[in-house]
Amino acid sequence: MNGRVVLTGLVAGVVLFVWLSIAHGALPLGKVGLKEIPNEDAVMSSMKSNMAEPGFYYFPGGGMLSGGTPAQQKAAEELYKKKIGAGPWGILVYHPDGTAPITPRQLGVEFCANIVEALLVVWLISLAPGLSFMGRICFGATVGLVGTMMTSLSYWNWYGFPALYSLNYLFIQVVGFVLVGLVAAFMLPRHAKDMIGAGK
Repeated sequence: MNGRVVLTGLVAGVVLFVWLSIAHGALPLGKVGLKEIPNEDAVMSSMKSNMAEPGFYYFPGGGMLSGGTPAQQKAAEELYKKKIGAGPWGILVYHPDGTAPITPRQLGVEFCANIVEALLVVWLISLAPGLSFMGRICFGATVGLVGTMMTSLSYWNWYGFPALYSLNYLFIQVVGFVLVGLVAAFMLPRHAKDMIGAGK
C-alpha cells in the first residue's frame, strides 16, 4: 500500500466520518424508523428492578439459553414456540448504568473504524487502476451496498428490524461509500504505471 493510497484512504475516511456525522446528527435520517417507548418511566423502572446485568437480550427465551438436559431443552423449545407465537418478541441491548449521549471513546472508535474502512476500499480500487472515474464511484457504492446488506438485511429478516430503518441505514452507508469512491476517483492515478510512480 503506497503513500498515495494511504493518503487517499485517510482523506476518504475523514469524508466518510463527516458524512455519517451529518447524516445521524444534523439530518433527520438518524431518526428514521426509531420509536420511543410508551410510558417510558414505568417501563424503565421495571427494567431497573428486574435486570441488573448489561447484555444483548432476546425474548421470549423460554429457558432455551439456560442449558440443561436434552429433556429440559426440548421442554424449553416447546415453551419458546408458545411464547413467541403469542408475542411479544424482540431483542434488547441493555445497559443499566447511565452514560453521556456521545462519548469521546465512541467518537474515536467510529473515526478509526471509518478510516480503516475507507483505506481498505481505496486499496481495493488501487488494485484495479484501469477503472474509469465512474467505475471507481460504482465500486465504492457496491462495497457499501454489499457490506450493509450483510447486516441490515439479516437483521430485518431475523430480528424484525423495521424495513424503513433498514432501508434508511442502507442509504446512509451507500452514500458514504459513494463518497469514498469519489475521493479515490479524484486522488488516485488512473494507470498502473502512474500508481507505481506515486508510491515512490
